[in-house]
Amino acid sequence: MFFISNAYAQSGAAAEPNPMITIAMFAGLFGFMYFLIIRPQRKRQKEHTNLVTALGKGDPPPHDQWYVGKDHQNGRGLCGLRG
Repeated sequence: MFFISNAYAQSGAAAEPNPMITIAMFAGLFGFMYFLIIRPQRKRQKEHTNLVTALGKGDPPPHDQWYVGKDHQNGRGLCGLRG
């Protein structure tokens, strides 16, 4: 009994949290999601849509990358096409 302290019940009810802080946290989370995730993705989507609609038949590839396709002229299998 000398080394164990007595445990007493907590007096009074806990204070209610401020609802404005909760609303501010949700607004901050929405702002974070919008400006860092949704807005840049929509911008990339719009650029891609404009690029695809501007392409016509026989246009060169829009990027400087390697594309894989079938060589119809020689009938060979897959070949690399430098765009």
